[in-house]
Amino acid sequence: MIERKLTYYAFTGLLMSSVLLKPIIPIFFIILCLVWLWEKDWSFKLNSLKKHPTLLTLPLLYLLFSIGMIYTDNVDYGLQKMETKLSLLLLPIVLPSLKSLNFSYYKRTFTRVFIATIFVAAMICIIRAIYLYSFEQMAIQRGEERAFFYRGSYFYGALLSNFLMHPGYLAMYANVALITVLYQFKKQHPKGTFFLKIFTILFLSVFILLLYSATGIIVLLIVLMSFAIRYTVLEKKKIHLIFGLLAAFVLSSGIYFFYDGKLREQFFFRALSSSEHNPNSTETIQLRIHAWKASQALIDKASFFGYGTGDTWDVLAKEYEARGYNAALLEEVNSHNTFYQIALALGYFGLFALVLIFVYWIWFSWKKQHFPLFLWVVVTALAFTFESYFNTQDGVIYTSLFLFFVYSLNQQDDE
Repeated sequence: MIERKLTYYAFTGLLMSSVLLKPIIPIFFIILCLVWLWEKDWSFKLNSLKKHPTLLTLPLLYLLFSIGMIYTDNVDYGLQKMETKLSLLLLPIVLPSLKSLNFSYYKRTFTRVFIATIFVAAMICIIRAIYLYSFEQMAIQRGEERAFFYRGSYFYGALLSNFLMHPGYLAMYANVALITVLYQFKKQHPKGTFFLKIFTILFLSVFILLLYSATGIIVLLIVLMSFAIRYTVLEKKKIHLIFGLLAAFVLSSGIYFFYDGKLREQFFFRALSSSEHNPNSTETIQLRIHAWKASQALIDKASFFGYGTGDTWDVLAKEYEARGYNAALLEEVNSHNTFYQIALALGYFGLFALVLIFVYWIWFSWKKQHFPLFLWVVVTALAFTFESYFNTQDGVIYTSLFLFFVYSLNQQDDE
């Protein structure tokens, strides 16, 4: 059937383009929606959605943002952000009710495609870094004068991945790939695949380290240790615990010795405890702290329903100006916290709704013994405290696409 082929290739394309070719995401998005309409069979779609209410929590959240448009002043900005959040509404409705999307049948293919996509992204980043570094070294040898040289900085952080995606988001995408590999690790290993899985786990871990995202690295350690402990407790295989502890030790050592983790950690706690901050500093920790302080102050002054979906940046900019946070204002820094972001837009009402959604996800995953989903929810809650995930396409796609993706790894027939 043509709709099955269209759905298969469109969903595969969505997984790949979410990392490598973000401008063409809407093409695959539109194809999936058109096939969904073409199928008709509305009774099947309704029954499918009834079976998977977990996925419908995101459309409900989109509905709350829509209500926030009623009392917003900056309608243009609000509409722009509603467009960015559109996949929160459509993907959780379209994907589980697509009759032609047989995720269970193609599960192995889809997971391999996504893992391969992260692998390709990592190789592109590394090859590009080698090229830029070599080009710079040749310039230095020729005696060319430049205002600055990046040298080894090409191999980690923003300079490594920003042309594809913000390193914090890409690290979370890579962690989702790692969860899928580790989830399949307990299964029987055909000849030769055991070492391939070990290599994939190590490669993804190293790539996450290179992305130099503090949240991504913390999530990496949580993921490795969680699976190691789970397999040890449930299957009584000490080798998993030994491997997990060894991996955590090696990664922690790498962070400490090669990424100046101690200095960064000390600076973070010093910045949190200090009452004085440099308002002109563009250092990421300083900017986050300024954003958090300004957001907290605004939330305390807001009504129960917040400032409206379109007014979050306007009120934040005024607060930055009032507090003298010049760098945060110039860089147009958002709240850097999804919970603060929704509280600014929708007040305590929206914040309570988001917390309730996370509580429901945790309850459902625990009840169904859906460990990958449980772990995804925990690490996503952690990631939400450091980035405004509903403010960017990368964050919205991460939430909507991977909720369905991870949920479907162990999909139950009924909820």
